[in-house]
Amino acid sequence: MKGITFGSYHSFDDLKLILNSKEIGSPSPKIVTIDIEGADGSLDLTDFFGDTKYENLTHKFQFSTTAPHNEFLSLYSTVKNAIHGKKMRVILDDDPLFYYIGRPTVSAFTSDRNIGQISVECECEPFKYK
Repeated sequence: MKGITFGSYHSFDDLKLILNSKEIGSPSPKIVTIDIEGADGSLDLTDFFGDTKYENLTHKFQFSTTAPHNEFLSLYSTVKNAIHGKKMRVILDDDPLFYYIGRPTVSAFTSDRNIGQISVECECEPFKYK
């Protein structure tokens, strides 16, 4: 089953989570401008010190679980204890030769029609590493 590896935990194999959707973010450039009184436009200093610098990016993942309804909260606690707030590698099964470095945040747990859903957001460095 395709999923995400957070550090040493695979979302399906270790945490019993089924990946429903993923949103892979793109880093925004750090734009630096100075407004000069009496001049048209602004002075762009973005590349003044060499290369363009980038903000961190955010990846969002939605998971569901096949765990029985009475085990939802226990599973949610297990997931939080395993990955929440810890800096780690994030590897997508669809792109296994590359990884991101970031901090996952287990942001929400919902239950709808006996299907538990867990949302995870990862704030990552702006680069994809090989």
